[in-house]
Parts: sequence; C-alpha cells; structure tokens
Amino acid sequence: MHNGKARAFTNIALIKYWGKKDPKLILPMNSSLSLTLDAFYTETSVSFSKDYTEDLFYLDGYLQEGEKRCKKSPVF
Repeated sequence: MHNGKARAFTNIALIKYWGKKDPKLILPMNSSLSLTLDAFYTETSVSFSKDYTEDLFYLDGYLQEGEKRCKKSPVF
C-alpha cells in the first residue's frame, strides 16, 4: 500500500498582481502582497493498493456515495 498526504493553507491576497508593466522583461504592473493563515487549512490523504477493488471517497470522515461521490463543479 502507498499513502500520501498534502496540506494546503488559506492564502489571502491583499494586493493582487494585475498585468505586466513590461511584457518583454516580464515585469509586473504592481507588487503583490498576501498572507497565509497557518491555523486554517485543508488536508487531503490518498492511499493506493493493488488489492483495492474500488475507489472510495470520504469527506470529513463520511463515505460519499452516489451523486455526492461523482459531483463536479466548474472551475472557470
């Protein structure tokens, strides 16, 4: 069995990078400033095994079945 875990922290942009001042030199129009909140994060774990007979998906400790398991959301 192979296991992996990733943690992503909340990042809030206070000043966002918008466009390029000089596209040739790849200089930003303005600086950006953000902060990361170490107390707020999402954690995802995955495990693989050739012995598994199906994929299972748990969200907050609850097995997701049917449409909940296959729910898709548009990104853009």
